[in-house]
Amino acid sequence: MAEAIKSQSRLPKKEVFDNMWLVVDFDGTCTVRDTTSVLPKLSSHLQSNGDDLEMRVSQFTKFEEHYYELYRAAQKQICPRSCTSLENALTILDRVSTKVTSKVSASGVLRGLCVPSKDIIRIIQREESLQEEVKLLSGCLEVLARARQHHGLKLAILSINWSPSLIDAALLHPLKQEHLLDDDASDVPIWSNSIDPEGIVKLDVPGALAKKNRIMKLQEQNAHVIYVGDSSTDLAALLAADVGILIGGSKSTLFVTEKW
Repeated sequence: MAEAIKSQSRLPKKEVFDNMWLVVDFDGTCTVRDTTSVLPKLSSHLQSNGDDLEMRVSQFTKFEEHYYELYRAAQKQICPRSCTSLENALTILDRVSTKVTSKVSASGVLRGLCVPSKDIIRIIQREESLQEEVKLLSGCLEVLARARQHHGLKLAILSINWSPSLIDAALLHPLKQEHLLDDDASDVPIWSNSIDPEGIVKLDVPGALAKKNRIMKLQEQNAHVIYVGDSSTDLAALLAADVGILIGGSKSTLFVTEKW
C-alpha cells in the first residue's frame, strides 16, 4: 500500500479534512495475497477441527478453477467496441463472480464460517500455515494508523471478501495488538459480503458498481474519500473517489485499464 502506481487527485482544502475518509480494499491491497482460498480451511477447522480439510479444499479449488475459466472467457467479451462503458465491462466481469458464488453457497463448503472474529483469530494463531496466507503487506498497519491518528481520517474497509470476521481478525486485530487502534474500534466499518451458518454467501458488495455506490453514499454525506484498491473490482470506486490510488500490478486490472 505504501507504493502507489497510479493516483487520481481532487484533494479538498485542509480545513475540510475533518470529514475525510480513507477507505481501503482488503485482499491484495492490505494483504500480500488474496485470502479467498483461506475460507474453506477456516471453515473446516472451525466446524470439524480440520477432519474434512482435504475434501473442502479440493472442492473449493474446483470452484476457483471454474471461476478463472469463466473470467478468461468474459475478458474476451469486453472491449470498447462491444461495451459502451467501463462500467458495462466491469458488470460483465462481476457476473462471473456472482455465478460462481451461487455455486459455492449451494455446496455448503463454507458452512461453519459464520463465527465471531475471536474464533478466527484463535484458529489463525494455532495454524502457522494460515498466518502466512493472511499476511499483510509491509507498512500496511503503519499507513492506516498514521492516517487515522495523525491526520484524523476516518477509516473503513470495503471488500468483496465473504467474511467480515476474517477481515477483522487479519487487519483490525493486528492494529489493536500494536496499539495503533483502540480496542473498541466500532467506528471502523467493514463493508463486505457475509456468510450465514449454512455457508450461504450474502452479497451485500457483489462487485465493482456496489463499491462505487458505497463511495458515492459517503460523498452524499459531504465526505471526501480516499480509496485504495488493487483489482478491476476497485476501478469504478477509484474513479468515483476524490482521491483514487491503484496499487500493485494485477494483470486483470491492467487488462481493463489498457482498454479504457
